[in-house]
Amino acid sequence: MASIIIPFGTVAYNGYEFDGASHVTIRCEPHYDDAQRTVVYHRYTINVKAVIADSGGTGMTLADIRNRLTKAGKSLIVSNQGFYNLYANVASPDGFINDVAFGPKPRMLSWTPIGSAYACEVEWECETCIAYCVIPINASGIIAMNYQVTYSIDQRGLTVRTISGYYEIAMTRTLYTIPDTADAYRAWVNPRIPTRFQRTTQNWNLSLDKRRMDYTIVDTEIPSNNPYPNGVVKIDAKHSVRWARSRGWTHLWNTISVDIEMAPDQPMLNAYAAFAAIVKRRVDIAKAAYSEGVFLDDVSVEEHLFSRQCSFSVSYRILSGLRQLLADSGLWTPLGLNTWGQWAYSISNITGQRGYANLQNLASNDSIVDPCGSSERIPWDAEATPPLRASDSRLLLRNETPALDKSWLDYQCRLEIERERAVVRHAVLQIPEADDPTWNQNSGSQVTYPVTSGTDDIVQRSGRARYYARLVGFARRAGHPIPKPAITTVGTASATESGGDFKTWLEGNGLGVPIYAAEWDIMYTLDGPPGDVLPITNVAQGVTNVGVADQPTGP
Repeated sequence: MASIIIPFGTVAYNGYEFDGASHVTIRCEPHYDDAQRTVVYHRYTINVKAVIADSGGTGMTLADIRNRLTKAGKSLIVSNQGFYNLYANVASPDGFINDVAFGPKPRMLSWTPIGSAYACEVEWECETCIAYCVIPINASGIIAMNYQVTYSIDQRGLTVRTISGYYEIAMTRTLYTIPDTADAYRAWVNPRIPTRFQRTTQNWNLSLDKRRMDYTIVDTEIPSNNPYPNGVVKIDAKHSVRWARSRGWTHLWNTISVDIEMAPDQPMLNAYAAFAAIVKRRVDIAKAAYSEGVFLDDVSVEEHLFSRQCSFSVSYRILSGLRQLLADSGLWTPLGLNTWGQWAYSISNITGQRGYANLQNLASNDSIVDPCGSSERIPWDAEATPPLRASDSRLLLRNETPALDKSWLDYQCRLEIERERAVVRHAVLQIPEADDPTWNQNSGSQVTYPVTSGTDDIVQRSGRARYYARLVGFARRAGHPIPKPAITTVGTASATESGGDFKTWLEGNGLGVPIYAAEWDIMYTLDGPPGDVLPITNVAQGVTNVGVADQPTGP
């Protein structure tokens, strides 16, 4: 800090000039940035003591002086031999020099009467901040900037990076408006988002005088091996697999459920496109393993009415038995939808310094208000909301017509064998009973069938037993009509259809593929004993012989 006594010279502020006999003291204090690494500007404190005399009285004179010397941000000139000339908000031999902190700022004005009302001693102090290189400069824009970084690592080894800092701009007033605002320089703070990280928080704190911006930016590592779909800011997805039997048919059942939150500029249809892309990737793996034997059963969509979130779910089955449960279903295989760089670019307009709303503080949105100046309200102009991006409707969930042998959704068929003996009942001619005993239907806790007098009928077997077969079942099929099943032999016996019915109908549409259904109850007469008969597995494809040596294996 330097202190200089100036016995002679000129000190003028806001049009008032102290005379050369004034006692002037100047104090220079270097102002460092927050990191204490460099001098941003010099803060000068000028103290002036002078005697003012007026033969007509100093009242009116001091009123004018007081008005001039207490206004902030006016022109200041300090010139003297032995001290480099000091200028603020005024043209100088070095060019126009401005105060960088809304100064000069008068800090004190006092006066002491001398000789009644005709003279007084005035003391005035003023502060001004001037940027210096080799000589004073007319500074503008950012004059100081610093930041610090904190790394937080959790028990999983995932990192949260927090960048906090500030920047400061040079500015002084122009009458009752401000020529600039620190908010206009947010683009200067642009730390790159690391790969596999998401910008989760940005805080921007603009100071009251609009000269300083303090900020905090948080980037959080994403615990995922798969890059997020484009336009997605938050996602949670699950793929579950179970092996189960449905109506006698073995399937590998899959369920994929996804909760998605889209960026504000993304249409919600893009959430469905992201969901469809995930499902398609896993279904394609299953199709490659099972030759198109995959069928989507149902899709559900849940809209969160007052947020940017949607929930989706799809169930599909692999139309085959269990082979490699994990590998064939696609579990833990990379989705391969895009790259981390593509995802980061798709949401770059919301991870920038102003986010999706793009709010900014304009210099025209502020004014200096004091009792002597403007009484206008601060004009908080609204910012326009950016338009939504175009939706991506290229990916829609649809089924493909499966191959014939991979098209059965449900199939249940059973074979019932009925045996009938050729029996004749003969009644013996005899005298009727005079008085039949009463038939007691409820004797105590049992039903009683009393024995009566007379001769029993004669039951005579007249030939070999007769055999019948009954084919009962139900089926559902994707993309292909269901043929009526039939049998020609059961075991060693020939089968001839003798009655029954077969019903078939179009049940509905399964995401682009027709769903057929059928049920049947068909009777057959056998020409003799069928011998050994095993439980039937399937007679879906036309006529099938059912017996010990000829068992269908399934579609």
